[in-house]
Amino acid sequence: LQATIKDKNNINTNFLKKDTIMPSVNQATKVFGENIYKFGGNAIEILGAPEDTDWLRWGMLNDRKLTRMYFFKNNSENQLYQFLYLDGAFRYDHTLPVITITGITKTMNTNSIAMLSTPNFEEVNGVNGKALPVPNNYHVYMQDRADAQQINQFIWEKGTENLEHNGITRAKFAVNGFPEDTDWERWTMTYDSNRYQLSLPAYVYYAFKQGSNTELYHGRYGHKDAQGTDVYGYEGILTLEGAPQNTDHSSMAMVFDGMDTHLYMLSQ
Repeated sequence: LQATIKDKNNINTNFLKKDTIMPSVNQATKVFGENIYKFGGNAIEILGAPEDTDWLRWGMLNDRKLTRMYFFKNNSENQLYQFLYLDGAFRYDHTLPVITITGITKTMNTNSIAMLSTPNFEEVNGVNGKALPVPNNYHVYMQDRADAQQINQFIWEKGTENLEHNGITRAKFAVNGFPEDTDWERWTMTYDSNRYQLSLPAYVYYAFKQGSNTELYHGRYGHKDAQGTDVYGYEGILTLEGAPQNTDHSSMAMVFDGMDTHLYMLSQ
């Protein structure tokens, strides 16, 4: 997966000439200082996808170089196609390898995934006179089939070829204290280092309220359960405003780009 770490200026653009129009994605951005996400702007096109792209299973992340979108290969439990945000669209790059997730068992639910990127402490960027680690570790999460409040972590680290069922912290996490009407089938995660640079609360879990397309529960990692183990603990509710009529609310992705937090939903 070394090829996944590319700067925009060095990206192979030969594939851009072969684009065909695919489904698009709508974007909402968190309002500064408020628990509100507002949709705005035109839908972002997804271009050049393989014919066997599974549009129902997808995730996104940002590594401070590019925003990246991933879709499962159809009829596959462990292979992901990668799309890069370039020139105002998410474009499939056929020059990059299909990403393989290793260590998936029958107890894990591959019907939906969440993704995020965390810092690599050996690489830094200067921001406002400070040296901050650059996110280079890519994570994929999926729920247990028997218990949606147990999530499995797969991680890719620089220099390896697969996403493996392990992690910097551990391979499995619990989500505790969320309301009883949490819709566990509509969930996502991100690593939001805006307020919590290099700390456990930067990991955030999101899930819709059942029956609602505008109310979103969220909680951060680093809460303690009865045994003193770190878990994702409920913190509050967010509101979505202005979703276009063609928005598909059945799934979502959350991305922190180093400045803002964005919520994405596919168009119907």
